[in-house]
Amino acid sequence: MSAPTKKEKMIWVMSDLSNINAGVFATTKEQLRINANRVKTAISSDPDISAYLPGFNVVWGVETKNEQLTVKEKVTSEEDEALEGTREVTGYATTNCMYVAKGPHPEDAGRFLYVVAIAGTNLISADGWFVEDLEVGGTMVPWPLGVSHSYQGKVSRGTADGVNALLAMRENGTGQAFVEYISGVLSSGERAEVAVCGHSLGGALAPCIAAALASYQPWTTRGNINVSCYPTAGPTPGDQDFANHVINTLGTANFTPRANTLDIVPKNWAESTMANVGTIYADQKIVEPGNEGVPESALLKGFVSWIHSLKGTNKYARIGTDIPFTAPVLTQKESDLVNAAQTFWGKAGWEAHIAINTIIEKFGGNTAYHIKYIEDLMAYAFEAGHQHTSVYGQYCFEIPANVATAIGKYISLKHLSPGATAELEAIISKLITDVYHYANQS
Repeated sequence: MSAPTKKEKMIWVMSDLSNINAGVFATTKEQLRINANRVKTAISSDPDISAYLPGFNVVWGVETKNEQLTVKEKVTSEEDEALEGTREVTGYATTNCMYVAKGPHPEDAGRFLYVVAIAGTNLISADGWFVEDLEVGGTMVPWPLGVSHSYQGKVSRGTADGVNALLAMRENGTGQAFVEYISGVLSSGERAEVAVCGHSLGGALAPCIAAALASYQPWTTRGNINVSCYPTAGPTPGDQDFANHVINTLGTANFTPRANTLDIVPKNWAESTMANVGTIYADQKIVEPGNEGVPESALLKGFVSWIHSLKGTNKYARIGTDIPFTAPVLTQKESDLVNAAQTFWGKAGWEAHIAINTIIEKFGGNTAYHIKYIEDLMAYAFEAGHQHTSVYGQYCFEIPANVATAIGKYISLKHLSPGATAELEAIISKLITDVYHYANQS
């Protein structure tokens, strides 16, 4: 692996902080705005983070696009804790988040570094999951968006929605649009690098935003500004023509993608990288006590087949070549997985039971072993989540422990609120339902 530079490590920290609203279920949009603005405090004032990012401050944003959610929270009777019910609660979650930070360039004295940080998929954002992440089939959208006379390839509909959401953002208070801010500052003549970054969904959107910015004039003719892109773990956003356009526009030296070899997300949606998604953990020593891998058994096979089907006949092409690294696996106890599978089955309703058993049958399994199939799917999901998230900071960028701990004070998914938990359960339920419908049509 080509080791990340100090600049890349700093960019990763700012990329990570863009996910500040991950898992936050709020009763008002204002609460989400206030929470997002904690990024400013983290970068400028947190003792550990500000020391790692000396001289950096947020100069535009932090801006969000939010969606309204209606969830069914579980409630327990005050008189009898054994009695449970549900109540309908309306709230909001962030779909997209972006900000711009500025500081001294760590590799070029007298130059500035602007970091455009784009958040990844919010765990509790239905629009993030089912629109921006998974709308990869059907008619792809010509690039540049909304420009009919300059064809530069195509992107997925979900990617187009995400890009449009980001480009439409205006700063709260000033009303200044993102593009207006960037074009104004960078047309001023100062020596600068504009680095666009993002992880996961942000890693798919970042090349699009970077290519859009690098295409604007007169920035690219002044010679004192370059636009770069540092995506991590992003799924593939477009076709071969679009991939060529990004590289031709930015230049190979200004495009630095990184991906974990055991992360399934960046393997979507290019056919050449999707082939082993279902078996990626089959040979990994994950499940104790036997140090077993995770087989692509019937239920998992159904989910993977559904994922493959989403893109239909669309042809996606990876942008450039990811710089690889490999993180250690997350060792899981078989007894814990069995308990989790049994608990899930016990709490799931009859509709979920029918859906899961149908998927198992359609993909060659025996429903008598449904707990084992759920166990395999859970082991796969837990491993996939591990390989897609915290391992990047620890094993790819080797962020110091004190900085990682400090970031954890601002972003944490360990203790979700009842509303956030209810929405996550609804997303899981919809995923099961979608795979069930696909299985019935297969």
